[in-house]
Amino acid sequence: MALECIDAFHIQKGMSNDIKTEWLNTQLIWKIKNYGMYREIHFTHLGLEPNLLCFEICKQGWDHFFLVSLPAYLDLARGQPHTYRE
Repeated sequence: MALECIDAFHIQKGMSNDIKTEWLNTQLIWKIKNYGMYREIHFTHLGLEPNLLCFEICKQGWDHFFLVSLPAYLDLARGQPHTYRE
C-alpha cells in the first residue's frame, strides 16, 4: 500500500520555513508480510532524503513510532502517539 502526501504544512520551531512543504509529493509505502501468526512490516518513506531539513526530525519520529509506539500498542494495547509541545 502506498500513500502520497498531497498537502504539507510541517512547522518545526527554529527551522527555516522551507521545511513546511518538504513532504509534498513524497510517498509512504507499507509492505506487510504474513508468516503464520507473525507479521513483518516494511516501511519506506520515499522522498525523505538526508539532504532535507526535516530528515533527522522525521527519522527520529518514524523510529519512535515503529520501535516504541507500535510495539507498545500491539503488546499492551497502549501506544505512545506524538503530542505537540511548544
